[in-house]
Amino acid sequence: SSGINAEYGGPINIVKVLKVLSIVLAIILVSTIIALLPLASRFEDYFVNGIWYPDELKLFVGTTKKEAMQPVLEAYYGRMKKTTLSWKLSIEMLSDMFSNDKEYKDYSKPRANLHFFGNDGVCLFKYFVTQDDPQKAFVWAILIVNFVCFLFISFSYIVIGLISKSSSNSVAGAQNNELNRRNKRMNRRIAIIILTDFCCWVPFIVVCGLHFYKIFDATKWYSLFSMLILPINSVINPFLYDDLLTTLLSTLPRLYRLMFSPVMEATRRVWNMVKGYMLPSQQQSGELENVDNAETAL
Repeated sequence: SSGINAEYGGPINIVKVLKVLSIVLAIILVSTIIALLPLASRFEDYFVNGIWYPDELKLFVGTTKKEAMQPVLEAYYGRMKKTTLSWKLSIEMLSDMFSNDKEYKDYSKPRANLHFFGNDGVCLFKYFVTQDDPQKAFVWAILIVNFVCFLFISFSYIVIGLISKSSSNSVAGAQNNELNRRNKRMNRRIAIIILTDFCCWVPFIVVCGLHFYKIFDATKWYSLFSMLILPINSVINPFLYDDLLTTLLSTLPRLYRLMFSPVMEATRRVWNMVKGYMLPSQQQSGELENVDNAETAL
């Protein structure tokens, strides 16, 4: 394989670098498409939950769902086929119900859409869907992909640990001991990575399922999951893949002794001084009590 010399270090394999860059760009592209897909007007029937009309229209109150527009259109236009109209056609048919004179302001046009990213104040991915939401297929597809990725990553890490263990067993002597120590550290790190992924995603998917089947309402937990539990999985990964977390944990006892040893020593000295002042008075009171007891006996 051809390569060039880096300024610091050995040769760089151009082919491997291009492969890594291609994978990174592909991931960014797919992520961008997934993020922008719900905003495309072509797919609004699969992501828009409702629309807002101006208050002057006096026809709907609050967010208007497609199911609420259907009876109004049917009552105005007469008999209609039992089919679900698209948002575009529903809006056009509703607008045609009014004269729309040029001398008057047109209030028959919707003011805003309640789209996929606007269902909550934090404006993030709408994971908590019910069976009535139009985006349920898209959301569950993403959740299933995340769960499959978790299983694949867990399986891959377990295979890596088993292969490393079998390779270390084939080496004897001092090298084997060193490999065993390295494998133990690696297996411990793998276990922590799998555990953090499990704690972040599996309970979240379970909560999404319970909310979907209306076993309980998890809407109030949306901000907690989307702003704390899910991002923490990505935040903690750099510490897990690097020795920084292990080094930090190993230095905590030493840091504790360094910070609190002077305090503990000062507390011990103060306690000894207090005991020194209290002990003579206790001895004196004890002697007086003995004298009183002797006089009482006489």
